[in-house]
Amino acid sequence: MRTLSTYATLLEAGGEIVTASAPQARALRNWIGAERAARGAAVWPTPQILPLSAWLERAAARLDDRPALISRYAATRLWQQIVADSAAGRGLINARAAAADAERAWQLCADWHIDPASIDPVTAEHAAFRGWLHDYHSRVRAPATIDRAELPRLLVARAAEVFAPDGAAAAAIGFHGFASLEPWRAALVDALRSHGRAPSELTLEAGPATLRRAESASPESELEFAADWLAARLAVEPGARLGLIVPDLATRAAAVARLLDDRLAPQLKAPGAIDARPYSLAAGRRLADYALVDGAFGVLALDAPTLDVLAFGRLLRSPYLDLAKRGSDGAAGALGARLDAALRELGARELPAAELLRRCRAGPDGAATIAASLEAVRRELAGPQRRSAAVWADAWPRALRAAGWPGPHARGARENETAHALYEAFASFAALGRVLPMLSAGEAHAELGALLAAIRFEVDSGEPALVVLDRHEDPGVPFDALWVAGLSADRFPVAAAPNPFLPLALQRAHGMPGATPEAALGAARAALAGWQRAAPSLVLSSARLDGELRLLRAGLLPTAAELDPPAKAEPRAEQVRQAARLERWHESSLPPLAPGSVVEGGVRSLELVSECAFKSAVYGRLDARPLERLVSGVPRRVRGQLMHAALAHFWGELGSHAALAALGAPGLAEAATRAVRAALLGFRHFLPRGRVLELERDWLERALIALAGVERERAPFTVVAREQSEALALGGYRLNLRLDRLDRLEDGSSIVIDYKSGKGTPKRWSGERPDMLQLALYAAFRPEAPAAVAIARLPLAIPTQDKFVGVAARAGLLPGVPAIEHARQRDVRGREWSSLLDEWRRVATELMRAYGAGSAAVDPADGACEHCDLQILCRIQERSLEHEGGADEDSDDGGVTP
Repeated sequence: MRTLSTYATLLEAGGEIVTASAPQARALRNWIGAERAARGAAVWPTPQILPLSAWLERAAARLDDRPALISRYAATRLWQQIVADSAAGRGLINARAAAADAERAWQLCADWHIDPASIDPVTAEHAAFRGWLHDYHSRVRAPATIDRAELPRLLVARAAEVFAPDGAAAAAIGFHGFASLEPWRAALVDALRSHGRAPSELTLEAGPATLRRAESASPESELEFAADWLAARLAVEPGARLGLIVPDLATRAAAVARLLDDRLAPQLKAPGAIDARPYSLAAGRRLADYALVDGAFGVLALDAPTLDVLAFGRLLRSPYLDLAKRGSDGAAGALGARLDAALRELGARELPAAELLRRCRAGPDGAATIAASLEAVRRELAGPQRRSAAVWADAWPRALRAAGWPGPHARGARENETAHALYEAFASFAALGRVLPMLSAGEAHAELGALLAAIRFEVDSGEPALVVLDRHEDPGVPFDALWVAGLSADRFPVAAAPNPFLPLALQRAHGMPGATPEAALGAARAALAGWQRAAPSLVLSSARLDGELRLLRAGLLPTAAELDPPAKAEPRAEQVRQAARLERWHESSLPPLAPGSVVEGGVRSLELVSECAFKSAVYGRLDARPLERLVSGVPRRVRGQLMHAALAHFWGELGSHAALAALGAPGLAEAATRAVRAALLGFRHFLPRGRVLELERDWLERALIALAGVERERAPFTVVAREQSEALALGGYRLNLRLDRLDRLEDGSSIVIDYKSGKGTPKRWSGERPDMLQLALYAAFRPEAPAAVAIARLPLAIPTQDKFVGVAARAGLLPGVPAIEHARQRDVRGREWSSLLDEWRRVATELMRAYGAGSAAVDPADGACEHCDLQILCRIQERSLEHEGGADEDSDDGGVTP
C-alpha cells in the first residue's frame, strides 16, 4: 500500500517540494489533496510543490538586481540560428539536430561544472561546438541577462540573498523525481543546507509491487491488450489512477489516441459530445494543431501579396472567425462556403490579394463585408517592411480582433484556455526579439508557425484517469496501476548515446547519462525500481514480432507470472455495426422535368445517367458540386480548357490538312506557339506564374506538335467546325452540345473528333450504358451521319499509333482506327455501322427520358464508384453491408438508409 506520509509531514511543517518535472508536481498535489479529503478535511493550504524550473525562477526573483532570463524557446532558436549560419553548420545534413545536440552539450557542461574552454578541440565537432558556444555567449550575456543553464550557479553564488531565512525558521526542502545528484544540484543542496533549509531526497513509499508479464504477437496487439486491461481496471475501480508507458509514443500518438478513444471513451463519437478524454498523452498536443489556433494563424497571413485559396477557404468556413459579420439569420457560414466554392472555380491555388478582395466585393450578397474585414485585418498588419518580433507580437492581437476571432459563438472553458495559450505564445514570440533580427511579414509568420508547433499544450480538464508516458524511465508519479509496454531487448536498456560535441573520455569520467553502456544499464535498473515504487500493480509487456523482425524480451526484467487477458472488448465500430437497424426506403426518383425543358449540364448529364442515375440527379438536377481540388500547378480542368482553346486557335489559323502539310518543322512550331499564346491570353481565370506556367506552355506546344505530326499522315481533310455549340431535341427535352471538331473529307464524308488531355479511353462503346455519349450523340443525330468518331489524345507519353481511339465505318480514315468489322473494341467489332448508330439513338433517347422522369436510383455501372464524390450521400456502402449480412438480395429497392 502506498503512502505519501513523508511528503505530507514535510509540507505540514511548512516545507516545500521541488520536482524534476511539472507533471510530477501536479500529480503529487492531486494525490496529497485526495489523501487529505479522504481523512475528512474540507479545506487545506495549497501544497507548496513546484517543478524545478518554476522554483529556480521564483528564487531568482528575490534578487534585487534579478537578471532577465532568456526563454527556453528563445535559447533553442538562437542555437539553431548560430549553427545554421556557421561555416561548420552549412555542411550539415540536419543543422537543427546538430543545434539540439550542441545545446544539450552546453547544458551538460553547466550541470557538471565543466569549463568549455578546457575542452581540447581535437576533432572538428569539438572545435565547432566551442565556436558556437562562444557566439551563443556573446549574444546572450548582455547586461542583466542570463541563460537558464547558468541560473543554478548564480543562485548558489548568491545563496545568502536567496535562501537565508528572513526572521522566521527556514523551511525544509524535499527534492523529488531526480535520477541522480549531479554537481549542479550537489552545490545547490550544500548551499541550502548551509542556510538551514534541510534539503532531503524524497522517493515514493510503497510495498513490493505485484508484477505481471504480458507478451503479444505484435506491437499493435500489445497495445490492444493494454487498452483492454486498462478499460477493465477502470470499470472495476472508476476512481483509479493508471499509467501507461509507450516508448515510441512520438510516432504512434495518433494510433494510441484512436485506440484509447475506442476503449475508454466511445461516448466521444456521439454528436455534440464534450471533448473530455479520460487520458492524457505525454507532452500534450501541438498548440498549432488546435482548430482555434489554426484559424488565428491563417488570419495573420492575410497581409501577404498573394493568398492561398485553400487556406483562405478554411478561414471562411471557420467557426472561430466572423469575417462575414454574421447576421441575425446566422447565414455567415453558408456565405463563406459559397464564396470558397466560387474562388476554387477560378482554378488557381494562389490569388493576388487585390484580386481576392475584388472577387469578395462582387461575390454573393453579404460577401462585401468579408472584403471589409480583410481590409481591416490588412490595415492592422500594415507597417514597416521589417519589424522586430515584439512589434509583430503587438500587431497580431489587433488583427485577430479585426477578423472577429475567436468567433461570435459562446466559447467554453476549453476554448478560452486555448485562446489564452495563444496569447502567451505571442508573449514568447516577443521575447525572440533578443535573439532574432528584424523580420519581414513572411519571416515573422514562419517563425510564429515554428513556435506554435514547438509548444505542447493540453487543456486542463482535471487529473485524467490514465496518463500515457513516452519514456522508459522512472515517472516519479504515483499510480494505482502501471503498464509498461515495448520492453524488448533492443529497447531496454536503451543503447548508449554519448553527446557528439563533448569528448567521450570526459563524459565517461563524469558519469554523464547515456555516455556508456554501463550508464545505460544503470538507468534501466533505476527505471525498473522506480516503476515498482510508482504502483502497487505493475505489468511489464513486450511483443514477439515487429513485422517480420523477431523480438526478444528484455533480459533485465524480473521473473513474473503471466497476466490473464481480460475479456476482449469489441471495437466501437463493430458494436455500432452489430446494433444497426436498416430501414428500407423505396423512393428513388425526383419530380419529372417539364416537357421541353433545357437539360442543365448538357451531354454530361446524360453521361452521368449512364454511369449512375443517382449521380446524374445530384449533379444535374440538384446542382450539387464537390469543391474544386486545387493543386500547386495547373488543375486538370483548367488544362483541358487551355487545350481546347489552343487547338481551336491552331485549326482556326490552318483550317485544313493541306495547310498543315505545307508547314515545315519551324512553321509548325511557330503555329503551335501562336495557338498556345492566344489560349493563355484569352483565359479569363488565373494561372500560376513563373516556371510552372512555362512548363505548362511547353507541354501544350509539344502536345499540339505531336498530334499534328500524326494528323499529317491522314487523308486530306478540312476542319469545318471548332468548339461549335448546337442544340438537340431529344426524348421530349432540349440539350445543348459543344462539338470539339468536325472534319470534312474530300469525298464529302465527315469525322467527329473529341479532344482529351488524359490517357483514359471508354470501356464501353455500345450497350445500354455506354461511356462516351458525347461522341455517340454527335454521330447519331447529325443530319448527315459521320464516317467515324474518335478521341484525339494529347499526352506525350501516348505512342503515335494510339493518338486516335475511335470507331470508323471504313478503314483509312484515321491513323490507328480500323474499320468497324476489325475494331479494337470487342463490343462493337463486326457490327454494321448503321446498326451502331441506331443503337446510339435509341440508348440516348432512353437515357434522356429516364433523366427527365427524375430517375435517381443508386445503380452504378462497373467502375463508376472509383472516383465518385457522392458515396457519403448514396451510402452504397450500407447496401453492401446489408447484402453481406444475409439480406434478401433479390429485393429491388432504390436505396437503403439506416
